Amino acid sequence: TVAALPFTVTRSRDLLAVDVDVPVDPSPLEIGLTAIVRDHEGALSHWALRHPGARPDFHLRSSFVLRA
Repeated sequence: TVAALPFTVTRSRDLLAVDVDVPVDPSPLEIGLTAIVRDHEGALSHWALRHPGARPDFHLRSSFVLRA
């Protein structure tokens, strides 16, 4: 189990980019990429590769759709 990965964030006026270093391991990884973004007015938006439920829940196993 991987709890956290090293990452860097690059931000400009119109772009937010996150680079993540994922270690190569013999066993396959199931990855759920998610983010909660607060805009300049304080509103939150939830981002993920997949939101399988009616509301965002980043802990749902079925949202881990990226395999490496």
